[in-house]
Amino acid sequence: MDELATARIELARLEAKAENLLQQFLDTKEAGTAQRAKIDALLRNRPTPINRLPAELLLDILSLAIPRRMDVSLSVYKYDGRRKLELASVSRRWRDIIFGCPSLWTTIEVDPSTPSPAVYLKRSHDAPLDVIIQCQPRYGFAGHKEVDLLLAKLASLIPSVQRWRSMVITGDLDLLQIHNPIVRKFSRLTFPSLKSVIIRPREPLDANHGNALLTYPDFLAPKYTPVLENMELVSYPQSARFRTVNTLKSLKLTLFPNIDPTIIRQIPAESLMSLSLRGDVSFLGLIPNSIHFPLLHTLNLQLVGGRQFLEAIVVPVLTQFAYVCDPREDRTAVVFGDPGSKFDCVHRLKFSPGASLPHDSIDYGDAVTLSRAFPCVHHAQVDLRLISPLFDDHPDSWRFLESLTFHTLHSNDWLPTDRLVSWLKRRQKLGLPRLRLKFLTAAIDNSWKVAHENDAGLFSKLYEELRMHCILDVEDFLLKPDMYLSMEGDSPLRVVSVKFVN
Repeated sequence: MDELATARIELARLEAKAENLLQQFLDTKEAGTAQRAKIDALLRNRPTPINRLPAELLLDILSLAIPRRMDVSLSVYKYDGRRKLELASVSRRWRDIIFGCPSLWTTIEVDPSTPSPAVYLKRSHDAPLDVIIQCQPRYGFAGHKEVDLLLAKLASLIPSVQRWRSMVITGDLDLLQIHNPIVRKFSRLTFPSLKSVIIRPREPLDANHGNALLTYPDFLAPKYTPVLENMELVSYPQSARFRTVNTLKSLKLTLFPNIDPTIIRQIPAESLMSLSLRGDVSFLGLIPNSIHFPLLHTLNLQLVGGRQFLEAIVVPVLTQFAYVCDPREDRTAVVFGDPGSKFDCVHRLKFSPGASLPHDSIDYGDAVTLSRAFPCVHHAQVDLRLISPLFDDHPDSWRFLESLTFHTLHSNDWLPTDRLVSWLKRRQKLGLPRLRLKFLTAAIDNSWKVAHENDAGLFSKLYEELRMHCILDVEDFLLKPDMYLSMEGDSPLRVVSVKFVN
């Protein structure tokens, strides 16, 4: 075979090989395109990272994303219903998880304008329920249509009373009377799981309401609420009907002069751990040391006749005490004049002279009396007007004090920084703990004059000096209508000017 033939054979072999390689390339490219399409399809159909989480963990995350806020007017926590539905609309899985979680559907609000509670009853399964009943007519009176709507919704809730954990009833006085069909709906029903009841009129009550006060509901009798632990209500004229279970741990009660004076003896003193009383107790004729609260650790009072009540109670384990002076009450030095060692265990004290108390009606004796009545306080929140007399002569007052919060400053008050600094220095020399001072927002009116340009530097200097002798917290403390103080953590004090636009 000559050289030409050999060359042609080699060419043919190479061309065949090239054709084969080209076909392999095309097949490989086609296979790659198909594989890419498959991967794209898998990615499109693959759950997002959050949806690959276990259902229990995803539920925890979604629950954190649904705000649960305190409704101050009702003293209850409620989930944000709108946010709950927004998250449920993201995907079918999220919807199934949210709709299938009983704890997200246990707070049921009932008023004439809310939807039927049937959905909440179904989605809550067998979980304990928190029921809020708002008897508030739209036009200042209860129309028959509104009452009928509310009664119909309550009727659908009645079969689930064995699950009720808490109940709040609020509204106009006439809708809370026992003769009203809304309250009568619960007559002689048993609430085996009910632990908290709040019955609160929408409008503030005072002694002028007289006989318009509520009548004690039958369904609060011990045989109908055997495990009740928390109760808040206004006083009732017929105290003979006032009966509570001996499991009651917390009671908030508003008293008025027309009630039977024996009502205090109906309070389950042996079991109470928290008690709040507001109103007039001057007519009760209490005997000193006649009411024993062996377990009471929290006491909140706003009373007329407060001295009589304080002399009557025995509170060996009381640790938290809050007192608001009524404008009709005696001065502080009289109310707390001779408590003995009754309040030696109180570690947290919140004391307010009351907004209506004249500035010049508090003197040195009030401040000294308060410090002696509560000698072992660790944390105190008081009015600056009340406590400032101690700054001059009593550095050893409240030797165990750790934090001191000032509140309710008024436009005619001025912070006695030099006296306060001197008091702090003398406490340090005595070896007493360094205090944490906190200043809350003051109540400022329009009588303040506009600040001068050098005021900011003056205020900063004063507060920086104060800060050297304590741990200082300032929370948007208003100095003047256009100026407030603020400080975060260990950052320097800031004086912020605000321009008001009319």
